[in-house]
Amino acid sequence: ARSRPTTNSPCCFRTRGRSVNNPVSSPHKPIPHQTPPSPTVFGRVCTFLSVWFAAGPARWEGRRAGPLFLSGVAGGVVLLFKFMFLPLLLSFWVVAALARRQEGLGKAAARTAGPVVLGVLTAVLPVFAYFAYEGVLGTLYETFIIYPPRIVSELPSTGFGVLLNGLLWFAGRYAPLLAIGLVGAYLSLHERRDGVTVGLALWVVVGFAVILLQRRS
Repeated sequence: ARSRPTTNSPCCFRTRGRSVNNPVSSPHKPIPHQTPPSPTVFGRVCTFLSVWFAAGPARWEGRRAGPLFLSGVAGGVVLLFKFMFLPLLLSFWVVAALARRQEGLGKAAARTAGPVVLGVLTAVLPVFAYFAYEGVLGTLYETFIIYPPRIVSELPSTGFGVLLNGLLWFAGRYAPLLAIGLVGAYLSLHERRDGVTVGLALWVVVGFAVILLQRRS
C-alpha cells in the first residue's frame, strides 16, 4: 500500500486532500532573503526631515517651536549615525535663525536654538543613558570622538582620483535628475526665497565639504 503524506513530511503537507509543496522546507522553493533597510538610507531620510522642519518656521507662522523641535529630533538621530554631519545640520539651523532676523539676531538665535537643542537632546539622551547604564559610556565617547580622527591620521590618503571617479560616476548616473534639480532650484530661488530649497542647496555644498574632510571618502 502506498504511504500517505502527513503534515510532518519535510516537503509537503495535506490541504483538503491535495498535496501542496511546503515553501519553508522544500529545496525547490528557497526562502527569499529580506535585506533590512540600510542605516544610511534612514540617515538620509532624517537629514531631509531636519531640513524640512527647519524651514517650517517660515511657512507655519505662529507654530515655530514645534517644527524646530522636530528638526532637532531628526538631527539628533542623524548625529547618532554619523557625528561628522554636525556642520551640515548647523547650517540648516543657522538658516532657520536668519529667516527670523527681523526679530533681532540675538533673539532669533535664542528662539531657534532652544527648540532645536531640546529636540537633539530628546533623541540623543536616551542612547547616552543606555550606554551609561551598561557602563560603556567611555567606549561611546572613544567611538565618536577619539577613534575617528586617529583612524584618519593613520590610514594613507587615497588621493583625489577616487573622489574624481566617484563624482564622474554620480554625474553620469544621475545627470537627468541633476539637470531637473538645478532648474527647479533656480526657479524656486529666483521667484521666492524658499527655505527648503536653500536647505537642500546647503546639503549639497556643506555635504561635499564634509566629504572632503574625510580623507578616505
